[in-house]
Amino acid sequence: MFKLSTLYLSFLFLLIFSVESAFSRTDKPTANICSTTVKPTSAEQIASDTSKEKEPYYFELKAIVKQSKGDEKDEMSTPLDSVQINLYSEDILISKLWTNKKGKCTIRMPLNKNLKVEVAKKGFVSKSIAINTKIPENKKDAFRFNCEVMIFEEIKGLDVTILNSPIAKINYSASLDGFRYDVNYTNKINGELMNLYKKYYELQKSMKDTLLMDKQAPQKKLPVNEK
Repeated sequence: MFKLSTLYLSFLFLLIFSVESAFSRTDKPTANICSTTVKPTSAEQIASDTSKEKEPYYFELKAIVKQSKGDEKDEMSTPLDSVQINLYSEDILISKLWTNKKGKCTIRMPLNKNLKVEVAKKGFVSKSIAINTKIPENKKDAFRFNCEVMIFEEIKGLDVTILNSPIAKINYSASLDGFRYDVNYTNKINGELMNLYKKYYELQKSMKDTLLMDKQAPQKKLPVNEK
């Protein structure tokens, strides 16, 4: 039997992400995903748990990664191919995945672990999500959680220190009998993220204005040497 649960959470800022979550049991591997599992000696058991596709109990994150256009008034975005999705357990890299041409990626995780998913691509600012898959002993099942993550290109002069912390946290909710975002954490970090994005827009606009002025500036004529 499948267990389904849906949670919609909308944020007030553009670049974090929109989410729709649901969970169910499945035994079919996901297609069109290129994956490589990293197995450090100190994390062999964890990596083994992560890669068991026939394990009946797990947490599965189905993500879509998109590139923000960077225009505050532009809600359009495009899927990003070949974005690296790194899975960490206690700061140990245990798995790597890459998004496909549609920006999609599915990663299966063991239950009862504290994990971190990092979204990274060369030339872009990295983001991460903290995931606590701990559940009550009598609630074991196969869970799915869908999310959409927006990332933007690096820009000179932008302080992204805030992104050293997760942009969101996901954990189990007994009242929902499923996984959801930690709303308290989201509310706490929202203000700092809004300031970051505001600065990003300002820097991007300044760069565009500078380029436009350079194009419109009349070219100086070089003096002609008299014979």
